[in-house]
Amino acid sequence: MKYIYLFLSMSIIGRVAEAQIPVRSVQQLTQPAEHPASKFSTALPVLRLQAPDVSALVKEDQCGVRQGVLPHFGKPVSLAVNLLPAGSWEPATGGRRWRLSLTSPGARSLNFVFDKFFLPPGAELYLYNADRSVVMGPITAAQNTEARIFATDLLKGEVVTFELFEPTAFRGQSILHADQVVHGYQDLPGQPYAGYGQSAPCNVDINCSAGRDWQTESNAVALILLPNGQYSTGTLLNDNCKSLIPNFLTAYHSINGMDANRMVFRFQYKSSTCAGAEPTNYLSFSGAQVVASYQSTDFALLRLNQRPPTGSPITYAGWNRTTTPATSAASLHHAAGDVMKISLAPSGVQPFLATYWHTNFTVGTTQPGSSGAALFDQNHLVVGQLYGDATNDTRPYCDKHDGDYGRFDLSWTGGGTPQTRLSDWLTTDPSVTQVPTVINPSLTGPDQVCSQTALFQSNTTLVWAATPAGLFTNSSSYGSQLFTAAAAGAAGTGTITGTLPGACVPSVTKTVRVGSEPSGYFYGGGVSSSQTLQTVQYVTGGQISMFLNEGANFTFSSSPAIQLSSYSGRSTSFYLPAG
Repeated sequence: MKYIYLFLSMSIIGRVAEAQIPVRSVQQLTQPAEHPASKFSTALPVLRLQAPDVSALVKEDQCGVRQGVLPHFGKPVSLAVNLLPAGSWEPATGGRRWRLSLTSPGARSLNFVFDKFFLPPGAELYLYNADRSVVMGPITAAQNTEARIFATDLLKGEVVTFELFEPTAFRGQSILHADQVVHGYQDLPGQPYAGYGQSAPCNVDINCSAGRDWQTESNAVALILLPNGQYSTGTLLNDNCKSLIPNFLTAYHSINGMDANRMVFRFQYKSSTCAGAEPTNYLSFSGAQVVASYQSTDFALLRLNQRPPTGSPITYAGWNRTTTPATSAASLHHAAGDVMKISLAPSGVQPFLATYWHTNFTVGTTQPGSSGAALFDQNHLVVGQLYGDATNDTRPYCDKHDGDYGRFDLSWTGGGTPQTRLSDWLTTDPSVTQVPTVINPSLTGPDQVCSQTALFQSNTTLVWAATPAGLFTNSSSYGSQLFTAAAAGAAGTGTITGTLPGACVPSVTKTVRVGSEPSGYFYGGGVSSSQTLQTVQYVTGGQISMFLNEGANFTFSSSPAIQLSSYSGRSTSFYLPAG
């Protein structure tokens, strides 16, 4: 019997530890100020779901454990629920707001799959649990896919509330139809409670000293929540174009037969310190497409439905399709669905059973949940992904300290077709044998470039440009920095662009105002509730647009007084006269 390392995803039940979960943005979210139930004039509708028979599931798991089958910690339950008619609507500035709570009695956590999902432009959806310790959102039209499927991360507890803002211009266009909920239930007596802190004790956190030199690579690794209630691990891969296309490597056995649109990919799920607390903020992405897979080397290459946004901490790992065994190796993974771990093999790897690299770790181990984790060589390049234990070794994980990895070099040509090999998806040049890791570029700097020198910075080396040339002077760049200033007498709108060296496509841009601004014009305070707008100077003239997360009227003031037009509500545009 062969052992393949996979683990059941409901292991995090009840242990999310005050997490706030961005779906598309990378900044830490705060609880929306206008979302408390007291702000609604109508009562909160509650839809009660039928909970599964937990006692029967526990008995089934206990029987399965005796037969060597992994236990379940959550039960996928089929639904056919159109949520919008079940909730309540009420007017809001610029549109309308809707909400509904769903409860599955006794659940330790809930997560949902929408089989019909669509949000129009300007709509925002939030999900949160009863004590708002877990908040997902804003979910927007950016999450729409061709398949119209959307899967959520886990929200602890038995109650989840949905809130939606729908703008007037797109009234009635939102679609929220759920066809599955995973009801998390109690862990089995005597069985480890998978998730945070529950991997084998010999596992080592990525932020311990063993992971000191692997921080960049750790930002490419994600925990996968599978639609059948299981965990796995995977890694975002670079290509020779540095195109930042979100190609994602995992194990064939992890995703075989599943709809990747229903998977959730959780990045940055790692303790901030060695053996530290569970993270309070991590990044979730919903859905993917399988572009290639090959059972013989146990690889699956997915393409995420959303590209990680510019400036996110996520990186794209490099790879090497060499046939030479690595002289040392590392694997970064989510054993038992726990926070990220690292395993080290300073003596390298050996060929095994024709299609695998066999690794003996001196630091850490691998276990269910680690499946699909990348194997990195001495140059920090991916050379395989974890299959599991092909030797039928039944000793405890902390006694055997090993793993078998499908070979990247053999997956390169795979089964000889685009759907069974890596080569078609990771390079435009067949002669390429390896590519480096690349950091998702960011670009920060002022919105206004005046006569004095302005500094723009990136988190990686870029090729810089400031255009049009007539607006700028004294531009000079040094890898991750650009210094420039406004040309004498110049005024207008310009663009700062940073491009990855050698990249086929990707660049990041920032639109800036060029020229001096008059002093004294500002907007500030006075929006609804306790929200306050930061004081900012205006440009010399032109249309200004602003968007507020909640329906509210802006209060403007200026000195000297000027005439403003067309301002009210969530999405506001107004015109500031020249001068």
